[in-house]
Amino acid sequence: MSATTALTATVIALALLTSAATYYALTARERGRQIAQIDYNHRLRLQRAEIQQAQQALEHHRTSYAAALEQMAIDHDHAINQLRAPTDLDLQLIQHMAEKLNLASQALHATQQYSDAKAAKNLADRGHRLLERLRPTTAEEAA
Repeated sequence: MSATTALTATVIALALLTSAATYYALTARERGRQIAQIDYNHRLRLQRAEIQQAQQALEHHRTSYAAALEQMAIDHDHAINQLRAPTDLDLQLIQHMAEKLNLASQALHATQQYSDAKAAKNLADRGHRLLERLRPTTAEEAA
């Protein structure tokens, strides 16, 4: 083999080795980039799944909170209405007190205590007016 042929063969061999080393380095770099991309995509999917679960939990808590708040408002209104609504016992008590005040007014008038008799009569009248106002309300509630 001549020196030129040997030199040419050596240059070609070096060129082939250089291109093979470059190809290997590029493919190794590409594989590393692909592995990093796969890892990144995997972490991204996990984070998205966690976010979705957190959003679902938040929505569940919002709906359960709203339902609990609504139920609490209903219970509160019901309790207030029960406290405000006069019972038959309350109405009978007011009527009984008004009748007693009428009797006291007559007794005071008989003993010539006119100012006290008038005050007792006024209180009895107020009790009767209160009964008139409350009874139609309870009749409407009963219906």
